[in-house]
Amino acid sequence: MADWLSVTERGVSQPVVTRYVGGFTRTLLSAAFGTNLAAEGSDTLFQANCVFQTDSDTAYCVLFDGLHRSTDGGATFALLSAFASPAAATDSRIGHGGIHFVYDAGNQETFLAGYYKSSTGTARGWRYRLSDGAFAETIGPAIGDALGSEILYGTTIHFNQGNGTSQGLYSWDPIAQSWVTYGSPGGIQIWGSNCYAIGSDGLLYMATSTSFQAADLLNFDGAWNRSGAINTYVDSFALSPGQRMALWSDGVDLQGTITHIDASSTSVGWRHYTITAASGFDPTVAVNSTATTVPASLRTVNDGGTAGATRDKRVIVVQDTETTPGTRRTYLAFAGDDTPSLPWSVREFLGVGTLYGFLGSGGAVRDSLPQASRNGGAYFYTPGQDGVRILAVVGAAGGERIDFVASGGGTVDVQFRRAAKQQGATVIATLIGLATGGGTRVGNQVQGVTADGVTVNTIVWDFFTDGFSNGQALAVLDPETV
Repeated sequence: MADWLSVTERGVSQPVVTRYVGGFTRTLLSAAFGTNLAAEGSDTLFQANCVFQTDSDTAYCVLFDGLHRSTDGGATFALLSAFASPAAATDSRIGHGGIHFVYDAGNQETFLAGYYKSSTGTARGWRYRLSDGAFAETIGPAIGDALGSEILYGTTIHFNQGNGTSQGLYSWDPIAQSWVTYGSPGGIQIWGSNCYAIGSDGLLYMATSTSFQAADLLNFDGAWNRSGAINTYVDSFALSPGQRMALWSDGVDLQGTITHIDASSTSVGWRHYTITAASGFDPTVAVNSTATTVPASLRTVNDGGTAGATRDKRVIVVQDTETTPGTRRTYLAFAGDDTPSLPWSVREFLGVGTLYGFLGSGGAVRDSLPQASRNGGAYFYTPGQDGVRILAVVGAAGGERIDFVASGGGTVDVQFRRAAKQQGATVIATLIGLATGGGTRVGNQVQGVTADGVTVNTIVWDFFTDGFSNGQALAVLDPETV
């Protein structure tokens, strides 16, 4: 099980970067750095994806004041690019998103990007160009304080912020450096409990609590649309804005760990639903497998469980393709409420009809975890591990040339996995031609690559055989050592 990277920004004397070893044992990685936020931040706020590792020595961390970087394997971090006007008010300070890796296919450039809340209450999108360190910001719309979920879809970061009548749906495209604000579908109020996922059809979906006292599924086709209700709360009150549900793709169907409140409102727990691809991802015919998939301690009394009445329960889905290359491993971090020091209870989704497997407890609710489906190991790798970093993907005869470096010492064999539209990359990419840089192409691997973190290697990806077209921005390519 891969280690998760996290940052603790609130409720501590100074921020620290941590590792969740094995998914739940929290250990310090960095020395304290940044600004003291001990008194900052509502307990309901949740941050995600705030630490990103590009190779065995270099990692980036976003805090309220800017982008920080470590060049010593995460031991120490220093401010790299300060934000122009970070929010100063309590709660607003940590109203920022995480770090996303974005590839500009048109210019063959790679960026780190995200957003934060400014001192004037507006969103500001930021991007950091990895090739030369150029940093830029673009002013966006006014946003609220309650942090929702976020996801990278193509080259665009989608997120929601605020709650109820003040809720907003937004997107920030760091390549075009443009913002879009979306209307709520059907005029519904969207509450803080939500989660994004990309279906096997390549479309973007979101499970969210709404003013209908339901867990609804929304779909995105350039605008947000309401597909219908997955589950009704059976309750006359909306959930706490600090609550979170989970939605993810298993490669075919959408799976959801969805909030349920029993008829007496004395038990708040979880149900498991499968929204099938065969139904066209119609949530109104979602399959409820709660009794055989969700452990009794997480189910409501009405569902034969023992869950208590707290409305601030949350589950964070952490999905990666690194733990077992070529497969998706889906982890679910549960917390009984939003107390900052409360440890996570980490479980694994083992398939519909099998109870979530218990892995252990640890960490704290205040920590930012990787969230949603994450391609590659940048939110998971730890210092000293072999790593591969793509420097550029450039159009070439027969496909696209990949420029990459390997790190970790000695020599390694490298291959790549590919997917489309930010789906989990599980299929090995087709390589052609001769490798340069010292390695030798053998089938779909480059073998004998010098892993010194410096030597640039090249190989051609047979883009067309794998079903893509030149400059396709939604293509996903993940390198890995074998």
